[in-house]
Amino acid sequence: MIQQGITLVIQIVTDTVQWSTMNFGNRSPNIASVFAIIIGILFSFYIGSLIGNGGIVKMAMIMASILAVVLVLAMRTHVWVLIPLTWELSGSVSILPLPFSVREMGVLFVAGCYMVFFALKLIRERYENNTIWILLWINLAWLFFSFVRNPVGMDAIGSDLVGGRPYMVIGLGMIACFITSLQKIGDKFAKIFPFLILGPTLVVAIISGVTYFFPGIVPIIAPFYSGITSNTYLAEYLGNDEGFSLDDRLTWLGSIGSGIITLGFCYWDPKTMLNPLYVLRFFTLIVGIAGIFLSGFRSGLASIFILMVLAAYFYEGIIGSLRFILTAIIAFTILALAQGSLIDLPLSAQRALSFLPGHWNQEARDDAEASSNWRFEMWKIALTTDRYIKNKWLGDGFGFTRTDYQIMRNADFGSGNGFGGENANQEAFMIQGTFHSGPVTTIRVVGYIGLLLYLALLIAVARYSWQLIRSSWDTPFRYISLGLGSVNILTPFSFVFIFGDYGTGFPTLLFSIGLLNMVQKSKKAYLQNVIQKTGVLDPSQPSFLQANPPLL
Repeated sequence: MIQQGITLVIQIVTDTVQWSTMNFGNRSPNIASVFAIIIGILFSFYIGSLIGNGGIVKMAMIMASILAVVLVLAMRTHVWVLIPLTWELSGSVSILPLPFSVREMGVLFVAGCYMVFFALKLIRERYENNTIWILLWINLAWLFFSFVRNPVGMDAIGSDLVGGRPYMVIGLGMIACFITSLQKIGDKFAKIFPFLILGPTLVVAIISGVTYFFPGIVPIIAPFYSGITSNTYLAEYLGNDEGFSLDDRLTWLGSIGSGIITLGFCYWDPKTMLNPLYVLRFFTLIVGIAGIFLSGFRSGLASIFILMVLAAYFYEGIIGSLRFILTAIIAFTILALAQGSLIDLPLSAQRALSFLPGHWNQEARDDAEASSNWRFEMWKIALTTDRYIKNKWLGDGFGFTRTDYQIMRNADFGSGNGFGGENANQEAFMIQGTFHSGPVTTIRVVGYIGLLLYLALLIAVARYSWQLIRSSWDTPFRYISLGLGSVNILTPFSFVFIFGDYGTGFPTLLFSIGLLNMVQKSKKAYLQNVIQKTGVLDPSQPSFLQANPPLL
């Protein structure tokens, strides 16, 4: 066998040299090209043998490694762009034997690259200290205190408390914050940056829509990314395909709707999006709102409404906000009056609008009311008993006991040891601290004290985001400032009154802080460049006069 392999290699080398000689004529063949061709041919044989022998996992690892090397060589210090590109991709690549989501792999990969860059002194940027960093470190210190009080491990090593993964995710969020804070981007890149963040989300949402209507392709896509819609596939596989119900809300439609509307107001005045004469803008708004309606989530509808009101304010002041609010009231009133008499909206859309007076389907109304009551019941139990939050002032940290872990596993199979029956899922949510309430989830982890610290950080970030939008308005950094900042301004309100989760919200907040620092640093360099070219600031551009707004 070895002799045959050596003979094969010699034959490949001979044939390759002959091919190079024929193509180069009388010139000497490029030795590097020859060996590159040889390696490519041998690698192709190896990959072919892996596929033939069922070595898909090993092949995926090799291809991923090659892709990583190519990315580093091609992007070098710009490899940080992978963080915003992968941040919203919470699914995993199951074909790879790695226990990380795409987001986590992206941050870890960039972190590893930057350790090398720092060692080689390729990174010369530094952080700019501000008050937000102080609040951030205080929040991290308090979270660490909660971990020390309630150390959590993993089920695999036999720990008494398990489920500490959120600590790792928050740590990765801090790494993302550090790396993005170091960056400076140019004005041209700043103009397209909103697409960099929202683009992958829209692509995944569209793929989820395809898998919803064509469930047969789920097994093909799922090994490469798990964060797609598989409801219809599982229904067919389990023989329970009874059509659409309110339990199968179309989350992917909500992602598409909120994504395209957010991109829209980053670049367009909301007033023009309400005007049918601006065909593309009006179409974007209508499609986006339709997607949010059909997703059935009232929280999504409320969030995008507030974001549009904020955007209208930044474009036209209070008049713009009032115009948009009045238009929305008229549109909602027409829908409510027409429902049941002129039109019959889908159940999911009726569920999203059921808080308004109107002739809504009773099933949709009951489902929305039951969802609210379910949340109120969880909050009451969590805050008035010691079953799920033992220390409400200091918090219990992340994680849960092995007994609770077993209850959660039973809930996955349709049974539970506590509430049992149809309430098993509710108990599983409460055990892991998923109360569908920002304040309650925060109290569960870091207590009332931690909640106050976290709200202070949210408000500080929201205030700075407001200042950054105003100071960036007449610069190319307006688009990213408006898209990122408006979400940050909304976050304190939505976290308390609409929907929030400390475990998932804290890492995203850390990433947002990094992006804010990046925008501020980039805008400052841009304005300094304008001054050098023109010699003076244009007094008609208010953003020039507010190049460095106070942080608090």
